[in-house]
Amino acid sequence: MKESDIGVIGLAVMGENLVLNIESRGYKVSVFNRSAEVTERFAEGRAAGKEIFPSLRHSQKTFFLCFWRREGRDSEKDCPTRLAG
Repeated sequence: MKESDIGVIGLAVMGENLVLNIESRGYKVSVFNRSAEVTERFAEGRAAGKEIFPSLRHSQKTFFLCFWRREGRDSEKDCPTRLAG
């Protein structure tokens, strides 16, 4: 399971470019989009071979809470400590 430095929700034009920019500076990025097809297309296309991890198995709420918890804040018990693509 790979751990990310940051997560981005939304993979429209600005979201994709933001993710690529962050990753190009050495950060590992998890991404989520409400449409799994968009996430898969991005992962297989522009994000291929990069430290970008698509989150296809988590809801948006769980995706957010995982990063909230990593920062030492309270969240739901069942939130995984890492996000995996």
